[in-house]
Amino acid sequence: MKGRPFLAVVLAVVLLTFSLGLGGWWLIGQRGPLQLAHHALSIPRAARFVPAQAPLSLYWFSDGEQPVAYARAVAPARQRRPAGEAIARLRDGAFAAAGLDYHDELAQWLGPGIALVLFDDPASERASSTAGGLASGGWLLALSSRDDEGARHFLQRFWQTRSLAGTDLQVSSYRGMGLISGRGALVGARAVPLATALVDDDLVLIASGRGLLERALDVSQIPELNQASQPGLQRELDHLGEGAALLLARPQALEQWLGWPLPAAPEQRPTQLLASLRPEGRTLVLHGHLQLPAPAVVPAAAVGSVPIDPTLTTSADPPQTPPAVPAAKPEDPTSEQPTSAEPTPTAPRPTAPAALQPPAAAAAAPAPLQPADPAQQQQLLGGLRGQLTSLLLLQNPAAQLQLPLLQPLLQPALASTIAGGSFPDAGLTETAKGEQRQASGNQSQSSGQKRLSSGAPRRVAGDQRPVPANGALAAPLPFLVAQRAEGPLLLASGPNGWQMGTASDQPAPERLEPTLAAAGLIQAPLELGDRSLQVWTRLEARGPRGAGRGAQAGSAGETLQAPLAAWRQASGPLAWWGRNLAVLDEPAGGRGSQPLQAALLALNHAEAPLQWALIEQPTRALLRSWQPWQTLSALAGGGLDGSVRGLALALEPKGRTVHLQARLSFDP
Repeated sequence: MKGRPFLAVVLAVVLLTFSLGLGGWWLIGQRGPLQLAHHALSIPRAARFVPAQAPLSLYWFSDGEQPVAYARAVAPARQRRPAGEAIARLRDGAFAAAGLDYHDELAQWLGPGIALVLFDDPASERASSTAGGLASGGWLLALSSRDDEGARHFLQRFWQTRSLAGTDLQVSSYRGMGLISGRGALVGARAVPLATALVDDDLVLIASGRGLLERALDVSQIPELNQASQPGLQRELDHLGEGAALLLARPQALEQWLGWPLPAAPEQRPTQLLASLRPEGRTLVLHGHLQLPAPAVVPAAAVGSVPIDPTLTTSADPPQTPPAVPAAKPEDPTSEQPTSAEPTPTAPRPTAPAALQPPAAAAAAPAPLQPADPAQQQQLLGGLRGQLTSLLLLQNPAAQLQLPLLQPLLQPALASTIAGGSFPDAGLTETAKGEQRQASGNQSQSSGQKRLSSGAPRRVAGDQRPVPANGALAAPLPFLVAQRAEGPLLLASGPNGWQMGTASDQPAPERLEPTLAAAGLIQAPLELGDRSLQVWTRLEARGPRGAGRGAQAGSAGETLQAPLAAWRQASGPLAWWGRNLAVLDEPAGGRGSQPLQAALLALNHAEAPLQWALIEQPTRALLRSWQPWQTLSALAGGGLDGSVRGLALALEPKGRTVHLQARLSFDP
């Protein structure tokens, strides 16, 4: 009988421990800073005051302290304080750009729910904020309060302080709400126009001008004009899932503030980018949907490349589908009349969005971007050798290089990987563009050869790349291969230079021979043990050691050398290419690329036709050249990229939407 009380005590202790553990998990996971990673996306309350066509809108679903606490919670013990301080500096700098002091004016009352809207409207009040301002066209800031009194007291202190500094205030009413406006500046600060309004006692609206604030109140009364009532928005948010922040950017914002050059043609420009930002441990995950424009309906009279006024078509002439004939050159007079020998199809074929088609309407369109084959990718990944710093997977790169929407991303990715994983200088990027223009066939073969012979890149201090001789390729060999490969392509870089894997016939070496021969490269077989290679070399005359620049060609002691330009090895259904033979001494199997492969696997986009992963140094170099990262670093006072560990990115077109995912990892 004495054992029963003992068992009861043990059971009670176990239940109490379990209850405490469960309660602690709920407090930490559901109420603590880690909840930031599991916030379900919904239409923000502040979206009601944001115009539907605002260039850029950023919604943050937490307060000012939760991101700092999250950074401290996921960082190692020795790095918790620096991690929290870095996020705090970024937060303080962002509010300071709007003329607000976080610690003195916001910390006591600011609750979850912060919205920032940037405008680029010439008709708006041309007011920029304080140093490092937000936008020349104006901005709108929406701040949620934890209670009714906090927001009201903030506005009282905000304008009282500025009134004492000599600011003239204007108090008025608009749509039944009280508005306060003036030149919101403290002593020693540059005066800028500001306007504020209090909505429902717990939402503060701050704008860089009274006109912008009145516009926000106007659109809140008309559902069709604000973002909260846009059709399909909640459905898109459900597809994105979770996120701590939500970004909605229009084409002008993609170019001006996000640094993504877009095509000039309206039918090739995306309509918007909707993206979520979510922390996942020490990784920042961006998941976005890039919306493409609907396919334009080609008028029946628009045959060939000569535009015809549709008003000249009478009702007696029913519209007909243009005949399926190759478009002739503009100077060809036969392009205006279809030949009777060609049948007219009864229904037009479905086409991909214009943004995923080549820019030249008269050119033969390549096949639309097809999903990648994971089995082929794994076969390529298994053949990698040595330690790698970057890894790029492409499906049908020949088609991708012709898409103006992808060129701003694809060209730097190729150039960075070829340059050894470091972000290349402008010279290499320009030579890459020159090689692409040469391969696209826009000019004749003779003029293309002239460009190859005279298109040497401009050299900068510290550039150790060899100076190409007359007739050298204007860009490295991988660009030439990518422009002709219609299957899978794997391009990687490491200490031994770049290595590349393709299908054995994509492209066939014979297709490259005319261009390589014009560049002075000689093809020859090479046997290395049991390996049979094709190598490309160039004969160069080099004088004796110590000869100065004045030594004449053909002088005594001059020797002929054939430095290696590239090699190719056929291995069953695959072909491997490289710059340095030393890579062949490394064991195959992809063991040196496992961190990069793990980063691609975490993207969960195995069928994406464009996948890219980098380690620390190339990622930091890439971020330093990106305009938004420069802005964030300026707001934080620098030091943001010191803990960056790597980057992985994937783009996958699906119908009229391009799915974009990026994972930026930080040091453990």
